[in-house]
Amino acid sequence: MTFSILSRTRISKVTSHRNTLDFHPLLEQAPELYDDIEFPDYCFTETSDEPEVNAWIGPVGTVSSMHTDNKFNLFSQIRGKKYLVFADQKFSSLIPPVNKVMFNSSKLEVEDQEVWENSGIDFEDCVVEEGDLLYIPKLYWHYVRSLTPSISLSIWFE
Repeated sequence: MTFSILSRTRISKVTSHRNTLDFHPLLEQAPELYDDIEFPDYCFTETSDEPEVNAWIGPVGTVSSMHTDNKFNLFSQIRGKKYLVFADQKFSSLIPPVNKVMFNSSKLEVEDQEVWENSGIDFEDCVVEEGDLLYIPKLYWHYVRSLTPSISLSIWFE
């Protein structure tokens, strides 16, 4: 199976959050999908582990709340569109964590215009579409919401 076949046969059937597949090591279950991925050389160093690849498959409206990743992230949009909001890690003191254990996740309502205007955080946003590849720096705050049913891959590396 290729990502092209996967996106044509599965994504049209995704209609609710019950059908969301997130943070899933899909390539461990379907290693033949690796043939569709070209890893940039900078994902590999003499001291780093192999890049970690996770799939995100879900319907319109699926949200990943504001959070940081502890590795560099190449976010690849395979199918559909997603809206992303970013904030530099220098604003971490202004982004309240969910709790002490989940310090890298926040319930900050980043789509609320008042938050943009009154938080003191310089937010940036964008929409990614099929074929887009987005670099998200390590520990950079980001929020994701699907605008359509979608398939995305995160390639995490040191």
